[in-house]
Amino acid sequence: MASPTDTPQTRSAPTRLKFLEAGARVFVEEGYTGTSMELVAKKAGLSRAALYKHFGNKNELFISVAEMLQESAAAASTELATQALETKSGGAATVIDVMNARRQRLRELLSSSAYATELMEESSRRCGPLIREHAERFRVALVELLETLARDGRLELRDDIPAAALADMLLASEAGLKSAGPSFLSPEFDQSFGRMAETLLLGASRP
Repeated sequence: MASPTDTPQTRSAPTRLKFLEAGARVFVEEGYTGTSMELVAKKAGLSRAALYKHFGNKNELFISVAEMLQESAAAASTELATQALETKSGGAATVIDVMNARRQRLRELLSSSAYATELMEESSRRCGPLIREHAERFRVALVELLETLARDGRLELRDDIPAAALADMLLASEAGLKSAGPSFLSPEFDQSFGRMAETLLLGASRP
C-alpha cells in the first residue's frame, strides 16, 4: 500500500527540481534568447515531453528558476540571521552580512556568465511581481532582525528611528547603489554597501 505522502506530486518533485537546476545552468550558459526547452531537457538528461509536463514554455520555466533562486537567497540570509542571533554576534556586522548573503547565490550563478546583463533585464521584465513579493518578505525579515538586535542590546537605536524606518533606509541605499555604483555582481559592491550601511547604522544608534 502506498504511503499517504507518496503521490504523483511528491514523486515528480525531484524531476521538477532537476529541470529547474538544468534550466538555471542553461540560462547562464546560453542567455535567455539562446535557451530552448530542448537544451534544458538535454542538460537534465530527460525528455522534452517530461519537461513540458512541468513547464508550459520557456517563460514559465524562467520565472520558476527565478523563484527558486529567490527562495535560495532568502534561505541563506535567514540561516545567517538565525546563527547570528543564537551566537549573540554583533549588531551592525550581522545586519550587513545578512543583506550581503541575499545577493550571494545570484552572484555565484551570474558572475561568470556572458549573458548576465540580458538575464537581469529579462528577470526585471518577466518576474516583476515575484521580485517585489520577495523584496517585501525580506524587508519584513530585516525589520524583525533589527528589532531583535535592538531588544537584545546589540543595536542601540535612537528613539526617533524605528526599526522599520532604518530597514527602509538600508534597502533604499542598496537600491541606489545598484543603479549608480559598481555592479552588484562584484565584490566591490559589498564593500561599498558595507561602508554605506555602517554609516547609516552608526547614525541611527544612540550616542
